[in-house]
Parts: sequence; structure tokens; C-alpha cells
Amino acid sequence: MVQRVIFLVLKSITIILLFYCPSSNAQQKVGSISSMYNTLGDSILIKQQNDVFMPELTPFGWSYPVNSAQTMTNDMKQRKGNGTTADDILKQQQNLAVYGNSKQATQQQINAQQQNQLNGRPPEQSSQQKQMKEFNDLLFEVSNNKLKFNDDYYKSSVYKNDFVNYQNAFTKLKDMLEERTALSIADAYYYEEAAYGNVLLSYEQYKSIITQNVDFIRQWLKENNMNMSDPEMLHMGIQRFNSDTLFLKKEDKAHAPFFYDYLNYDPAENRTNYFVTKILATGGGQCHTLPTAYLIHAEALKIDAFLGYSLSHSFIRYKNHLGATLNFETTTGSIMPDQFYLETLPRMAKAMNNKIYITNLNKKQIIASVMIDLAVTYVKEHWLYDKQFIRDCMNTAATYFPNKDYVNGSFRYLNKRLLADELNTQVQTKRYTDFSQIEKDPETFAAYNNLTNFMEQENTAGIQEFPESDYMQLMKYYDTKQKLQRASKINGRQPRDLFFSK
Repeated sequence: MVQRVIFLVLKSITIILLFYCPSSNAQQKVGSISSMYNTLGDSILIKQQNDVFMPELTPFGWSYPVNSAQTMTNDMKQRKGNGTTADDILKQQQNLAVYGNSKQATQQQINAQQQNQLNGRPPEQSSQQKQMKEFNDLLFEVSNNKLKFNDDYYKSSVYKNDFVNYQNAFTKLKDMLEERTALSIADAYYYEEAAYGNVLLSYEQYKSIITQNVDFIRQWLKENNMNMSDPEMLHMGIQRFNSDTLFLKKEDKAHAPFFYDYLNYDPAENRTNYFVTKILATGGGQCHTLPTAYLIHAEALKIDAFLGYSLSHSFIRYKNHLGATLNFETTTGSIMPDQFYLETLPRMAKAMNNKIYITNLNKKQIIASVMIDLAVTYVKEHWLYDKQFIRDCMNTAATYFPNKDYVNGSFRYLNKRLLADELNTQVQTKRYTDFSQIEKDPETFAAYNNLTNFMEQENTAGIQEFPESDYMQLMKYYDTKQKLQRASKINGRQPRDLFFSK
């Protein structure tokens, strides 16, 4: 009974940090349609109309008024002569196909929606609606990226010189995977981050900090009479090093723990928030960089540690002396059972059975995932200009995973944008203005089916988005933590030495 109570308390604390720790493919979530458009006039119009034309749940499904904000804005965009994209055409088709023939709502859904409205929460969307919204957002993104039509940029020496860095990083990672050079998790992450640039540490500083940290862990364990040949004791040393302030007895030396950086956690705001060089330089990290730092220290201590995934989150897995696999949550410093993750989302067990979530990533798979991150970083900086480079990263990495279509969130991020861009390019090149034209063209219709089928297969495999109502609660929590961090004047981007004198 006591163990169950402790587990529930830990669960309530951990769930806050566990789900919405952005991965490299994270995008900003919003509660209104206005984020889909990038002009001030459109945003104002949509905000005004959303106040009047809110969707309602009826016994016949979701009802969207005919003169909804999105419809009015699309009409306005057409009048402004902005042209037709795949995004525009598909929205027309979906308004007819989905909103006109929605599945009948149950009384329970209607009651829940009414309670949501009374509590001021956004309406919960069906899985079909969520998929449709993601579909529309993807098409809007690929048709409106600011670099998409900037030929001068891609011809410039700035781009060409930077692309060389990405090619060099790809070659180094591939050499590791194909065993022409030694496997090194620490080096793999540094190569990927250095390709982007703006890292807070030189390679020499980076390696020096890792060595210094590992030496401290070993000394602390030795002073506390721990068995240095026991891998579990070494794991415990990393965990205490990450989470507690530790003091050495024989030296005037101590180490402050890492902390969760609530002000600088989102890679969508600053790509370097996703870099392990940031947490080693500043002490502030998030749910990608905290496990990464753990992996790097475990590698230096020559003990096995695996990376595990759940929804938009990563954590550490390792085996104890009995051979049982433990999950270590680096965001809270707690060991969690598999059941914790399985209870968080309805289809997590299905994704686990498909070897997507809560499974061990070995050293090669971790480095292969870094290669996927390299492609995502390229897209974030240079968009989809060199699709061959992106596909080379994806195809090389995918061979090291059992489920080659759904390696991780970053892989799916890339796949969906490549498929959406292909569809949008076909529509714009052929100047289609109606969905019936897409249906009649085998090539374009195949591009449409490739994207929709991929998204449907994701759904079938057990991959799902975080529920909107829970997401909103997390954002309230993050807002509170951000205010506390500002009040404490903790700058998560300021390099600092975590070692200090007693």
C-alpha cells in the first residue's frame, strides 16, 4: 500500500515534466485557428470571428457554422489574389467530406463538451479532426516557408559553406555506424550540434567537462565506499550527480545538480535548447538533453545505458543486477515502471508492441537517431532545399531500427514534410484549383494518398498526439515555473561552472 501511494505521488509530479518536453520536431501548439495564418490582418479577422463562430458538438457530430472564421479568411485570401495551394483545396474538400458527414456524437461526448465550455476549456477534437488539422497545418507550412522561394540564399556562399558542415557531420556519423571509426555517443552529438553552429562549448571544452564530471563521480563513489565494479552503483553515481548537490570529503570541491530550464526548453524557439552542449555549459536542460548527458557520462564510465522514447519525451533505461530493465526519469530523478508510461495514453501499449515506445535503443541506434536529428536541424535552418541530403540521413539511419517507417518523432517529422511538399509542389506546378483535379491526376492523387496513408498508418501503429485539455494544463504549469525561474534570476543560457568550493 505504501509503495502504491509513493508511486502515485511520484506519478503526479513526473507527469507535469514528462509530457510536453519538446522533441526536435516539436511545433508550437495553439488553441485557435489564428496560428494557421501569418498576416496580422488575417489573425485579427480570425480572432474576431472565432469569438462568434465557435464549433459545437451536436448529436450529429461537430457543427461548424457556414460563415466560420476559417472559411471567411480563405475567401478573403482568394480576394487578395494570393493564389491556390494544396492547403486551400484540401480544406474545401474536408469541409464537405468531414463536417458534412461526421460520426454521430454520443450523449457522453455532448455532456463532456458542455462541461468543457462551462469550464472555459477548448473543445476536445476527435482523432479524425486532429488528423485533419495536422494535415492542413502541414500543407500550410510547406507552402508558406520563407526560404521556399529564396533562390538567392541557396546560391550564396553562406548557405554553401554551411552545407559543407552538415555533409561533414553526416560522413562522420556514417563512418561510426559502418564501423570505420569507433562508436562514440559523445562525439556523435557534438558533430551534429557543431554542424548547426552557435554551440556554447568548443570540442576541447566539451570533452574536458565530461572528463571532469566523470572523475568527480568516481571520486564521490569511492569516498562513499561504493563498489566501483558494480554497474548499478555507477548508475546511482550518475543519478546523484545529476540530481543532488554532492560534496567530496578529501577535496575542497562540490558540484551543483543540473536543473530543468523552463525558460529555454523549446527547440522551436532556439534550436540550441535541444543541444547537450547547452546543458553541459549552463546546467540547464530539458527532457532531451538531460537523458543525453546521462548517456554520455555512462559511456565515459563504460557502463551500458539505453535511450527510451515515449510521446514527445525520452528517458534512460538500464538493467539491474537481476537483469530487469529500469526506467530512469532524468527530469525528476525517479525510477518509473513501464506501467507508468502505459497508463499515460490509451494507445501506448500498442505503440510499445510495435517497438516504437518504451524500448531500448542501443548505441548504434542512438547514433542513428543523431543522424536523423542532423536532418531535422538542417530543415530547421535551411528548409527542404536539399531533399537528397535529408533522405540520405533518413535512409541510412532507418536501417538500424526494426520499424523503419516510424523510427522516432524526428523521423516522422521529416517524412510528413517531404510528403506534404511533394503534394503541394504537384498542385502548384499544375495550377490545380479544385480537389476533383487532384483525383483525376494519377500522379498528384498518389502524392495525396502517400501523405494521408502515412498519417493513417501512424494512427494504426499507436502513435497519437497529447490530449489538448492536458496540454493546456501543462502550459499553465510551465507558465508558473517560468515566472518562478525569472524571479529567481536563473539564466539558463548563461554558461556557468557547476563545480564550486565548499
